[in-house]
Amino acid sequence: MKQTVTDKPVFSRRHRLSSPFQKSLSSRLSFKSKPVTLFQAKVASVYESPGFFLGLEPIPGAIEAMQEMIHMQNTEVFICTSPLTKYEHCILEKYSWVEKYLGPKFVERLILTRDKTVVSADLLVDDKDTIKGAEPKPSWEHILFTCCHNKHLELQTPRRRLQSWADDWRGIVESKRRSNVEKECYASLTANGN
Repeated sequence: MKQTVTDKPVFSRRHRLSSPFQKSLSSRLSFKSKPVTLFQAKVASVYESPGFFLGLEPIPGAIEAMQEMIHMQNTEVFICTSPLTKYEHCILEKYSWVEKYLGPKFVERLILTRDKTVVSADLLVDDKDTIKGAEPKPSWEHILFTCCHNKHLELQTPRRRLQSWADDWRGIVESKRRSNVEKECYASLTANGN
């Protein structure tokens, strides 16, 4: 079983930006076709500046959850993160952040991509409510990680949400594992003509 975890639930922006900045940052990233306002340009100058990613504090419980996940039997854990378009500091700082908080073992498990839909996994935990890309039906189930910019969204069944790392993330992993085992058993039975 593979599980992909993005930078969104691991990195905490709230220690560096107030709520209005977070909403604007989300809008800037979600609505790129709009003209860039002076306010949006100022927000971009913050997250594109040297030290921004390296200065982020971990979200409470994220480090412990990642350390526990990596030791779970039959589970591979990766961090899948999108680099900024202006990536001068972003890429190096994301690698450095992962090494600082999670160690060199996780640096080898860091996937940088602008398109998360092409990554093969069972679960993707991300705070972005809609993830689109080249693959219209990604292999992973998207678990929405609750943050200030998405907590108002009501998810349609069967979509699931992780409120925080104190929430039952183990239950989500186990339910996905059971679902995969059931699918494999069914596929085996039908392949054998049963």
